[in-house]
Amino acid sequence: MAEERFMAGKITDEAIEKMQKLIGYPNPTVPRSSPRPHYRVVTSDAIRHYTNGYGDDNPLFCSETYGETTRWRSQIAPPTFPASATWDRSRKPSSELKQETRGALRGVHLFFSGGETFYYRPVFPGDRLEGRDSLISIEEKEYSEFSGGRSAISRNGGVTMNNRGDVISFGSVYFYHTEREGSAKKAREREVELGHYSDEELSQIDEAYENEYVRGADTLYFEDVGPGDSLPVMVKGPLRVMDMLGMHIGWGWGNYLVGPLKLDYKNRKRMPAFYGKNEYGAWDSMQRLHWDPVFAQAIGNPTTYDYGNMRICWATHYLTNYVGDEGWVYRLSTDLRKFNFVGDVTWIDGTINDKVIDAELGPRLEVEVKGVNQRGEQSLSANATLLVASREHGPVRLPSVPDDVLELAPEPRPPDETTSDRSARPR
Repeated sequence: MAEERFMAGKITDEAIEKMQKLIGYPNPTVPRSSPRPHYRVVTSDAIRHYTNGYGDDNPLFCSETYGETTRWRSQIAPPTFPASATWDRSRKPSSELKQETRGALRGVHLFFSGGETFYYRPVFPGDRLEGRDSLISIEEKEYSEFSGGRSAISRNGGVTMNNRGDVISFGSVYFYHTEREGSAKKAREREVELGHYSDEELSQIDEAYENEYVRGADTLYFEDVGPGDSLPVMVKGPLRVMDMLGMHIGWGWGNYLVGPLKLDYKNRKRMPAFYGKNEYGAWDSMQRLHWDPVFAQAIGNPTTYDYGNMRICWATHYLTNYVGDEGWVYRLSTDLRKFNFVGDVTWIDGTINDKVIDAELGPRLEVEVKGVNQRGEQSLSANATLLVASREHGPVRLPSVPDDVLELAPEPRPPDETTSDRSARPR
C-alpha cells in the first residue's frame, strides 16, 4: 500500500508573518528536547554512548581514564555533545503570543541545512548544561526546486553553558522549509542512482576504516604545517538504517521526542501535525522518513536519508582526530546542500587554507573540509578554525567569550547533588 495521508501545510504570507513575530523566541517548528534532555547530567557513559553513536572511538571521549594524561586531566566530550544534554532555558512566549502565532508553518516539512558554532570550553563528566535557543530570522523564498513552490529559511541560535557559569558554545543553525505535497509531486522528475558496491570497493572502504587517522597524544605544532597541506582521508558509510539507529542511541530521539508505543501516543497528542497514517493505516511520525523508504518516497525522496546533525558530528569527528588531544576545534561552519541517502558512502578530506598567529586566539589554522559521495556530489561542505600548540608560543589558549555572547547566556543555577566542581582543571 502507498502512504495514505500526511498533513500538507502551505507556506503562506500569514505563516511567515506569524514566524516573524516569534523572532527572539524558540522556533515552534523545531521544538526543544523538553521536558528534559536525553542526558540529564553529563556522565562518562553518556559521553561514550554519544560519541560511539556517530562511529567515533577516540579514547579522549570514550575512555574514563585516557584523558587523565592529557592537558584536560579528564575524559571530555566531543564538541557536538551538548545537543543531547542541554536543559532548555529559552525565553518563553506569552499565552497571548502563543495564541496569536498558533499554527505558524504547521504541516510544512523542514530540512537541517547547516550552521556555525563557536566552542569555548570542554564538557566534563559531572557537568550539567543549560541553554537558550531562539528564532533569529525567517526568510521567504518564492520558489523551491525541491518542492516546486514557496519555501523559507529559518535561522535559530543560542548559547550553552555549564553549572559553573562557563559558556560552552554559541551557535546558529538554519532549516530549509518546503511544502510536503509539492515535494512529493516533484519527486517524479528526480532520478538518483543509489549506492551499490563491488567487493573491491568494499575492500577500499574497509582499508580506510582500518587506517583511520587519530593523532591522539602526538601534538600538532603550528610550525609543522602550512597552507596547502592536505589532511588525512576519512570514510563514512555506506550509510545504513542501523547507523541512524546508532545515532539515536547516543543522541536520543532528537528535538521531536518521538518514542515507542504509549510515549509516541502522548507525543502525538502534543504534536498532531507531526503525525500521519502509514501504509498500514496506523499513526506514525514524520520523522520516519529517516528509516522508512515508503514514507521517504511519499515526501519526495528516492529512499531514506541521514540527519544533518549526523554529518556535523562527522565533520567534528574528522577535525578532532586531526587536531589531537592538545588541540581545540574553535569554530565549525557547515553547509549541507545534498541529501545523504542510505547506501551512500562519504569520503571526507581537508586542506589547510591559512595559518595565523592571532593576537586574541594565538596560533590558529583555517581548514576547509569536504565530503564527497560515490556519485561525485559534495554532500558536506565545512570550514573550521583550529587552535594548535606552538613551540614558540606555547600550548593552546582556550578562547575568551565575547561580551555579546555572554549577554545571551542564561543565569547559572547553583550546583546541586548532580553536579561537580572542576574549577581546578585547566581552562
